[in-house]
Amino acid sequence: MRYYGIIRKRNIEKIIYSFEKHRRFCSQYTTLDKKKREHRKFNYIHSFVEPYKFRAENLGIPEKKYYTPICIITSDLILRENIPQLKSGLIKLLKKQYSHKFFGGQQSIDEILRNIEEMDDTLTSWYDCIDIGRFDFERDNTLNQDISYFDVYIKNTNSSYLSIEFHLYFGDIFQRDQIQIINSNYINLKGYTVPGFM
Repeated sequence: MRYYGIIRKRNIEKIIYSFEKHRRFCSQYTTLDKKKREHRKFNYIHSFVEPYKFRAENLGIPEKKYYTPICIITSDLILRENIPQLKSGLIKLLKKQYSHKFFGGQQSIDEILRNIEEMDDTLTSWYDCIDIGRFDFERDNTLNQDISYFDVYIKNTNSSYLSIEFHLYFGDIFQRDQIQIINSNYINLKGYTVPGFM
């Protein structure tokens, strides 16, 4: 396993941060110029004493308003050299998870297969997105509770990469859980420190 030295680097950053905080505190009292002293005091308070600005703001949902999450969009980059593996994975997905819940507005399976087979030819700068189709987890009850259905798109990113994009539509149970979290007015009391050097 590769050694990254993360704990060591974090400890070094904490030491540097503590040193910088102490140096900035002392710098307020090392000058006789009143204007510089006030400026250094303001910088010290702003950087190390005042709470982080976003912590003080109320990010809650305004009264008489509501928010219902229905979808999340996620994507990943794929090297163009890996298009054969992507094609075989999409064909497996099409065989196992193609959705039959919806009537109309979808392409035929022949059209989707043609788009998958001609993927490297069709994705050019002129035609930069392929709609693979709508899928669901009808056979898998555990995933079906969280994700009602999902759409898959392949997008042209550049000459080296494609992007596969999933639009995941939440199931009723998962959506209810999310709404409960949103309405609970969760506040993180611990907070965190953002070191910044000027």
